[in-house]
Amino acid sequence: MSTARPCFAEQDPTVARVAETALRMMSGSIPAATLRRLRELALQAPDAYPWSDVVTAVLADDVDPSALVQRGLQAQRDWVMKPGTAPTPRAEARAVPCSPPRLAYSLKRWLAVTAARAVFYTLFSGALVVLLILLQRVWSGFDIYAIAHRLEAMVRSVF
Repeated sequence: MSTARPCFAEQDPTVARVAETALRMMSGSIPAATLRRLRELALQAPDAYPWSDVVTAVLADDVDPSALVQRGLQAQRDWVMKPGTAPTPRAEARAVPCSPPRLAYSLKRWLAVTAARAVFYTLFSGALVVLLILLQRVWSGFDIYAIAHRLEAMVRSVF
């Protein structure tokens, strides 16, 4: 008796059709127009996935079998080598990484926003100082500290 496991695709034609559909999806061999139709089809039936219609639509497109197998094996290799990545459409060389951890993403975003604000406010402050110095040079009677004294007086009168 053989110890080899049975191949379900050889035993059941439905399994073979679903397997070929999965291979085409994994290899990115589905045209963009077909993907749009499949999304619309899936959105029309939110309760039950219309798998038979999806399989029929995917298998309706002609594909070169040897190229399909080659792209599928490349996508499979990428999947094994980079866990958490998804295949890209048309089997492009780049992989779409999984979503980053939430805390790390938030920390990076906060750091980027803070750095951008620091650069902006530094440049703004520098431009303001240059403007005030130029005003004092043009009008020698202009007191650049008068504005600060007026603001200080207003704050003291409020509090």
